[in-house]
Amino acid sequence: MTAEEKKFGVNVWWTVPAAVVDGVKAQEALVKHGFERTDIELPSRRKEVSRACQSFQNRRTTEQRRITEKTQDNGKYVVYGILDQKRVDDEQVRFKQTTTVYLDKDTDAVRAEGALVDEVLEAVKSYEGKITDEDIRGFLRAVIKMCLGVAKRPNGGIYFVPARHANIVESAQGVLDELGTGAKLYIEGVNDGQREREYVWESVEANIDSEIEEALLAAERISRSANAVSNQQTKIEKLGEMMDVYRGLLGKEAEYEGVAERIEEAVKTVSEKMASLQDGKPAAPKKAKKSGQKTTKPRGSNVFEAAVTVLSEADAPMHYKAITQAMIENGSYAGTGKYAKDSVRKILQLGLDNGDDRIVVVKKGVYKAA
Repeated sequence: MTAEEKKFGVNVWWTVPAAVVDGVKAQEALVKHGFERTDIELPSRRKEVSRACQSFQNRRTTEQRRITEKTQDNGKYVVYGILDQKRVDDEQVRFKQTTTVYLDKDTDAVRAEGALVDEVLEAVKSYEGKITDEDIRGFLRAVIKMCLGVAKRPNGGIYFVPARHANIVESAQGVLDELGTGAKLYIEGVNDGQREREYVWESVEANIDSEIEEALLAAERISRSANAVSNQQTKIEKLGEMMDVYRGLLGKEAEYEGVAERIEEAVKTVSEKMASLQDGKPAAPKKAKKSGQKTTKPRGSNVFEAAVTVLSEADAPMHYKAITQAMIENGSYAGTGKYAKDSVRKILQLGLDNGDDRIVVVKKGVYKAA
């Protein structure tokens, strides 16, 4: 097997310098390289004006600092204030609003008052129909999603993309070349090995957990639209598709049972919220289980049941790592990867959160049969 054949994916990262580019040109580049025109949308009038006003900010220097704030958004106008720093004495400085910019929401007309009237109007003109480096970065993040890529660090910056989708990343570089801003994608092959597989699965699990939490929080904030909740359900269901892809790619390193349960439970939660909005009633809170009453375990995993059996037979408190090892030894759990124990811990917590009282927490990480 050649070194190229051993690569099962690529790491991707990028540099995107400050840029202002004609939006139509950008969309033509997208279509030319196989993307949708709407993968970078043209800016709204509000965004054009906001970006023009924000371009006057100077927060980096200690002298002549300048900030921009949206000061009002009413039925008629969106108003921006540009504030300049002014020294009061040796110990104090203050900011004074020297320029005010008004965007008429009905006509899209812009007027300005104060020290920078001509400069502001010129800036607004320069941003009309233009996309910026912010849009380019948004496009690159969307490309990672298209490729079922995952962030390898909590704050992003570097991403793993399965080898089968690496050609899409290469096409994205073609778009960047057309824009001529100096933006560049860096692609590094990842060799197939146990350690690399474990690192990738850790990233997959962290990404899925983060997106589940984000979707659940978004659904919780929705109070009227069942369709909006449905959108969150769709997002969660797509995570199942991602998990299946990585399960096939990574094999035994993908301790997917716990992730599958968390996805399924999240879909159930959002479905209940959607049904309550369709009925016009608030979602009913989950009823606490009575002592000794067994819950029906979620579909897709026997891990919690196996853990209950181990603890019942042990008749003594056990750490989740010891529980995992016992299940592996008796053949009730097939996990062997580096993160098998952590997956079991999450399954145990999910069962407890669902009201299953057949096990109890003794202290952090330690459980016993009830």
